[in-house]
Amino acid sequence: MNLLCLYDEDISVRFPAHYREVLLKLLPAYGLPTLTFCFDSRTSKVCKVSDNLISIPKIRPRNLLDIFREYFITKKNLSNAIQEHLVFRPDFVLAFNHPILIKFGYELSKKYRSQFLVHIGHLMAEELIGSQQLTHQLRGTAAFINRYLSLKKADRLLVISPEMKNYFTKFRSPAIHKIYTWNSGVEVNQKPEFYSNKAQQLKKSLGLDNCNLLIYIGNMSKYRKLTFLIDVMDRIIYRQKIEKVKMIFIGYAVNKQDIKILEDYSAKKKLSRWILFHPPVPETELPYYIKMADIGLCPTPDTMVLKQCSPVKILEYFKVGLPAVATNIPDLRLMIQQSQGGYCAKWNIDDYAATVIKLLKLSKEKRLEMGLNGFRWISSQRSVDVLTKNLYRDVFLQEK
Repeated sequence: MNLLCLYDEDISVRFPAHYREVLLKLLPAYGLPTLTFCFDSRTSKVCKVSDNLISIPKIRPRNLLDIFREYFITKKNLSNAIQEHLVFRPDFVLAFNHPILIKFGYELSKKYRSQFLVHIGHLMAEELIGSQQLTHQLRGTAAFINRYLSLKKADRLLVISPEMKNYFTKFRSPAIHKIYTWNSGVEVNQKPEFYSNKAQQLKKSLGLDNCNLLIYIGNMSKYRKLTFLIDVMDRIIYRQKIEKVKMIFIGYAVNKQDIKILEDYSAKKKLSRWILFHPPVPETELPYYIKMADIGLCPTPDTMVLKQCSPVKILEYFKVGLPAVATNIPDLRLMIQQSQGGYCAKWNIDDYAATVIKLLKLSKEKRLEMGLNGFRWISSQRSVDVLTKNLYRDVFLQEK
């Protein structure tokens, strides 16, 4: 058996372990050779990154004409990359959530008579349709129609959460009868205490060692509505008069202006003393930064699109034994309930602030116990090793 994968994210920005490690290392270790094609905005031509990872240029449409340009250039790049680098006849073609990749993946599956699998990790089409920009709305509408038609042709649909599985049952396509939940996960290769010493040094170097530290990591796009956390901090500092608390954001945004908006909003609220915006850090260094903190924040808005997600950040917190405060979307609620690794709150400023304060008021020992609960849970339920074993058994062996 062989797997050809068309991966949708720009790996110069993000290539999380629950896809990277699974596709490039763990599935091949199970005896399933893989070849993954991905986007990379750092390159202007097709590049061989490793023996089983090939990158193609990322085209970002900025107007209506660019939508057509993106389609033809991306399809040409994919065709050239396949012709140059595909060294086996794939038994499976797995296309991730991008309309061009899904369409091209189906064409490849017909050509090679392969099983056609579609992975949806985020309702990108619906998010674009809800945008106020016409270009985004048109791209979203085209993506939605393409996805609907493609799912009718898919042999199996892979989704990120049980809630998303429920969402897709409305489409009544054959793929729905073979739907599989491939949850987000993290690498678990060290115990939480491994990160402690370096984390304390980092905390001191950033001038954060004499406070309780709240941390947010990940996507800082305006669609994440992170002014919410700044308002939460306003409640903690000015209404509850708890001043020995600071908040650090560590993340990225495709549009840098989105981070500037957050910085300006923090200044407007007179919270610059208490809120630090830190540049993104390498994935290998991120656990040490998370370990600096006392509480991890996972404030996913309860929108139609985001409540279908399975946020990785809470798993990153649990990985280093950090308790978390999450909003009450289905997959986060499930993780908190099963792990006992933190608290859930409504996506409401006052309720979220009160829940953070509730966790802060616990003893350090109790918070440590909650964080270790989270670590034990991900080790058995959401490590990439466990997820890969289940994926290989339930999807690829079943289709053999």
